[in-house]
Amino acid sequence: MTRYEFLNELRQALSGNISDSEIEDNIRYYEDYFNNSGKSDEEVINELGDPRLIARSIIDSGEGDGGRPHTFYTSSEESYSNSSSESEESGKKKSASGMELFLKMFLDREEMTLWEKIKFWTIVILAMAVVVAVAILIVKAMVQIVIPILIIVFIIGLVVSLFSGRD
Repeated sequence: MTRYEFLNELRQALSGNISDSEIEDNIRYYEDYFNNSGKSDEEVINELGDPRLIARSIIDSGEGDGGRPHTFYTSSEESYSNSSSESEESGKKKSASGMELFLKMFLDREEMTLWEKIKFWTIVILAMAVVVAVAILIVKAMVQIVIPILIIVFIIGLVVSLFSGRD
């Protein structure tokens, strides 16, 4: 992926989710980051990660923020802020773990795109199918192994009690 493909994919992912001026601010921020990082485009892209995930972070951070600056997450678990008034310390945060992202998807289903909802519910249904299959295997094992053993133990106990009473 090139710098231009990265920025184009980011622009497309942001389009329709935040205002055009915010999109341009974010694109400018990442263009500046590419220009001023001192790294190759490939290194910067590897550091930043998937532009769609960055777009999701930007969109999520913009909801109800009252005009506060956005925080931009990268795959290297650092964040960069476009606010010059924020200190470097407050500008760094850890990005969410995979479990936190899954829980967020589970709790914020109405903010997911149709494709994300389809993927989410497919995973949920497959997980439920696995649980049901395991439960069926357990019940099958109970019927085929445990119940015959209990019957044999009962019969042995009955036979022992019948013969022990004749002494």
